[in-house]
Amino acid sequence: MGNRTISDVFSARDKEDHSMKRNIIINFYKLSSILRSEYLVDETINALCEQIEPRFIDGPNADSVCELDKWLYFYAWEIVGQLSLSKPMGFTKAGADHSGMMDTAEKAMDYFAVVGQIPALDKILAKNPLFSVGPPSWEAATRFCFQHTMARQQDVDQKSSEKRDMLDNFLELKKTVGLDDYGVVGSLMVNIVAGADTVGILSRAIVYHVLKNANILAKLRDELDNANLQTPISFATATKLPYLEAIILESCRMHPGVTLLLERVVPEPGLQLPNGTFLPPGTKVGMNAWVVHQNKAVFGQDAASFGPERWLQQDWENDQEFAGRLANMKRSDLTFGAGKRSCLGKDVAMLETYKLITTLFLKYDIYLVDPHKEWEIQNSWFIRQSGIDVRFRRRIPS
Repeated sequence: MGNRTISDVFSARDKEDHSMKRNIIINFYKLSSILRSEYLVDETINALCEQIEPRFIDGPNADSVCELDKWLYFYAWEIVGQLSLSKPMGFTKAGADHSGMMDTAEKAMDYFAVVGQIPALDKILAKNPLFSVGPPSWEAATRFCFQHTMARQQDVDQKSSEKRDMLDNFLELKKTVGLDDYGVVGSLMVNIVAGADTVGILSRAIVYHVLKNANILAKLRDELDNANLQTPISFATATKLPYLEAIILESCRMHPGVTLLLERVVPEPGLQLPNGTFLPPGTKVGMNAWVVHQNKAVFGQDAASFGPERWLQQDWENDQEFAGRLANMKRSDLTFGAGKRSCLGKDVAMLETYKLITTLFLKYDIYLVDPHKEWEIQNSWFIRQSGIDVRFRRRIPS
């Protein structure tokens, strides 16, 4: 910000620096901590439904076409605002990217997807002193985070003292570990800028694949009806629905959000692979989730097809066989990365996704406008989807 480069847990490349930054905030992202803010997720889902119903279901707008891919992203960004700042970002109420922040994030990824593979291009493009051609500036998002950080400390942001959010947690670190304001802003930036894509992409994948498969949709509806659910649906309740869980796990497998390698550098003294190949220190390595998730030896001969049943016990296997097969699949799941740099927000994303999907399919009958139309996919580091046009009707459980 200004002439100051703000470092955060996502951008830290040094192993010790990354571990230090991660360790001081990791407890804030654990499920036990996030569940204290579950009511904020409920508020955000209610706000989404309060916009869907008058716009696409009720009165003269009944049977109106909803670009659901956009609304699922609005939800994902609203959650970021609620959990980070105890206030919505305003996208759902506006029904649009009113601040341009979503557009900035997408255009930045379009740039980074290319330049990230050839970093030298950044000096020619974005950092060209004569004519800069680069991604949109993050200055507006940085200023947004900085202003909220200052307002909270000056007690002028009108936040209820009964609510505790991520910004409160980060500010507490100023007292406990000496984090400065720039460190607070950097931590907040990770949430604001990178917190929405995984949930937006995953929820789009779930809805699309369920609506494209009538048998899967029918099984999900039956499970929801037989569970006698009432809204708001708790995360604890939603995670006890085995077919819903299978759908979510299969959607993670079929459509992981990141499509390029999350590169690592081989440390000293190098790495000997099982096949005998030696990788010297300094070698850049990585695994592509889209490739790993299509491994037929792990996920079955039908790995190219969407099949939630693969995550459930089959008639031909006993409990021990199923446990081993399931553990092997989960061990191969790279949706949220793996190891010491795995995504901090996995539990947050699962909380948001389970509750949203359960609510949408419990409350509404959702239909694709054209069941034969394929969605559109753009691969720009994150793999974004569009073209999920649907109609809503209030659901009467069978």
